[in-house]
Amino acid sequence: MICCLGNPIGGDDAIGCVIGRRLKNAFPVSVKIIPEYSGSALDLVLELSGWRKVYLVDAVMTGKMPVGAVRLFTEKQICRNMKAGCFHGLNLPEALMMGRKMKLKLPRSVKLIGIEIEPVGAFGDKLSPALNKRLAHIRAEVRKIIAQEI
Repeated sequence: MICCLGNPIGGDDAIGCVIGRRLKNAFPVSVKIIPEYSGSALDLVLELSGWRKVYLVDAVMTGKMPVGAVRLFTEKQICRNMKAGCFHGLNLPEALMMGRKMKLKLPRSVKLIGIEIEPVGAFGDKLSPALNKRLAHIRAEVRKIIAQEI
């Protein structure tokens, strides 16, 4: 399963959903794709229940990569390094850890394909020029990572 995350009015934070729309028909029909997910982290964990392997596609802000860089993170790396807060409820690492502690039937493998963005300064439905000009490259990189893994 591939689940593309983002806030459709969050500027560059929408990159997961933008890439998700561009990946809709890139894989065999046996691979479920949720091209645009913008719900809570806790609801996402429930959505992941029952799948063997899941790839999340989302914006990250590591400050260690150029804008538009694509990197694969394991669940361990997500839970160790992604400390970003969440204004409404749990963030993704907290929700994953809680789901595991509750013994939900979560995937054996949860990986995040992170796309580096700059801090989101304003709401809007457009990507920054820096990210927009790298869309084809980002889509190709995300597709390549998933194709190598499935």
